[in-house]
Amino acid sequence: MAKRTRSQQRRPGPGPAVPAASPAATASTAPAPAAARPPVRAAALPTATRGRFWLDFELSWASWALFRLCFFGLHAIDAVLQLAHAPRYGAGGFNVPQLPLPLLPAPDRTGMSFVYGLLAIAFALCAVGVAVRVLLPLAAALYAYAYFVSQLDSYQHHYLMCLVLFLLCFVPTAPTSVGADGRRWLRSWALRLVLVQLAIVYLWAAVAKVDPAWLDGKLLASQVQPGRMRSLIDGLGFGAVAVLVLATEVALAATIWHRRLWFVAAPLGVGLHLGIELIDLDIGLFSYYMIASYLLVVPGAPAEAALRFGRRLVAPLARVPAGTALAVTAAALIAGVIHVLRHPLPLARAALVGLALVAGAALAARRGGARAIAGRLGAGALAFASMAAVLATTDVAADHFRTWGGASRRMGLPSERAAYQGLLAVDPRSEYAHFYLGQLDVKAGALDAARAHFADGQRVAPTRVRCYLAGANLEAGGGDRAAAMATLERGLAAVPGDPELLQRLAALRGAGG
Repeated sequence: MAKRTRSQQRRPGPGPAVPAASPAATASTAPAPAAARPPVRAAALPTATRGRFWLDFELSWASWALFRLCFFGLHAIDAVLQLAHAPRYGAGGFNVPQLPLPLLPAPDRTGMSFVYGLLAIAFALCAVGVAVRVLLPLAAALYAYAYFVSQLDSYQHHYLMCLVLFLLCFVPTAPTSVGADGRRWLRSWALRLVLVQLAIVYLWAAVAKVDPAWLDGKLLASQVQPGRMRSLIDGLGFGAVAVLVLATEVALAATIWHRRLWFVAAPLGVGLHLGIELIDLDIGLFSYYMIASYLLVVPGAPAEAALRFGRRLVAPLARVPAGTALAVTAAALIAGVIHVLRHPLPLARAALVGLALVAGAALAARRGGARAIAGRLGAGALAFASMAAVLATTDVAADHFRTWGGASRRMGLPSERAAYQGLLAVDPRSEYAHFYLGQLDVKAGALDAARAHFADGQRVAPTRVRCYLAGANLEAGGGDRAAAMATLERGLAAVPGDPELLQRLAALRGAGG
């Protein structure tokens, strides 16, 4: 009998390709049909025969599924949060790209709103395993555009995420092997390279800290905000903590890519990034991305336990008739799309493209029957509902219009009024919008409209004095000194002793004497 070569011992034989699974199928442990089953996982090989550093990186499918859910879910949330910054792009026709040449089309507010809205939908679908093979490259390309098109995006970790997302496009979208115990496994050189990339980041961060300004603790002390964490670090000594941070980063650079040293890398890495969050550095979601990355490091048992718990939670849904599930999820998807389309933010195009993505993913699942289609539509409904929930429960939309209005005002652009009207649409109690709309009405000679805006501003924010001052100036300019003084007295009743109100009131009384 012919002797098997080392490569034959090392690799299982090729198996038929596995179609992309629906979210429900991804979590299932039921054996796949014979025609679609991945190759049986080879037994662990001696170290001497496993010399392929890149190609032998393997983790459980449960670990990958949980990482995918957390990592892409964070990206979906981040994309929605970035909508607040979209109005900065293209203001005044000025832009400085990250790349030295104008290789990318210039951004504007509407275009960047479309990009971030579509990123939110695509990442949400990737998080639950829908059409990852198609959507992840699309999301990676849009993410890279959003970063490289303008230096307004100053978060350095967005460049790191561009690299990571590019590498994740090469991760197989189905298990590559199945163990004798039925556990599914994923082997990918791209995941090893992701961890090596993170090791390089840690190493360079440590090298950058080999500087007296860091080692003596002065730089760290300047970054930590007053509070409990500052008191704790002060008790330990800023210099000692600074050296400890540097040593931790060196240790992570040496261990994060080595699976056998997960018990060193995971506690150190998670602890480091939790500490960064606790000292409240303004670095976006970087710490959360890094914490999610440690799901690629730790053993698969915790991830498998989490997925088993999730399956128990959704088990009752499996008993719902397929037709009913399809109808409910389709209705939820339509409701989510309508909500986004009616939102004052310029998201209509992103919503329509996102709807097309969901419809395409649902059609791709037609061979799986009505339940598989319902799963795809349900994932799409979740994507739109998540965007709607973030917009409704945060200041993202209000910040979007406030940023747009401020940029328009500073540059004298005619879009200022539309921005403040949009702000009132998402936040009817915005004193900021009422004040600046009143100012615009004064300039336009619409005095009654200005008077109404100043009154509304006084009502919704009685302790803010600028609407009282603006209202008093409007009345005094029209010759009604008594009405102006009455306005100032209302302000003093709400904010007793305010120097600006007192000064203006004294000036009016002096003018009348």
